[in-house]
Amino acid sequence: MERSLDEIEDEFAEKLSALSSDARILSVVLREVDRLEAETVQRLREHGAEEIIVRPQRTLAEFRLSAARERHADIQTALDLFGRSNEIGYDTPEQKLVVTGLFSRICLENGHPELAVAALEAAMQGVNIIDERNEEGFRKLLAELRASPL
Repeated sequence: MERSLDEIEDEFAEKLSALSSDARILSVVLREVDRLEAETVQRLREHGAEEIIVRPQRTLAEFRLSAARERHADIQTALDLFGRSNEIGYDTPEQKLVVTGLFSRICLENGHPELAVAALEAAMQGVNIIDERNEEGFRKLLAELRASPL
């Protein structure tokens, strides 16, 4: 039985929600995310929805960095995941800013602020952050990165 596009998207959302509450170690969660991505991409291809394959890939790229931050990933893992996000691209400048913010936090927590300053500055350029608290949060993060000893 062929699934509808809505059913594929709903199933993706359900599985992603389950992964959101997964407390296992990062490497296990990342394997599960990779499995979900492969499964979703295959289903979308089978459905002939090639043009939207990148949407769940971008969502999962952001999810990976979020999981990495929550689990205090090492700097190499952060670099790899951020590179993967940049390769896939972003739906909006705001999404790029959120992902870059996650990466920046991991860099700061690992004592490598120099790896994130330029990326965060670039991501903040031209982004209209509607919520003042979010804007203040990104500016504070940038200030912390700049002030942190190298």
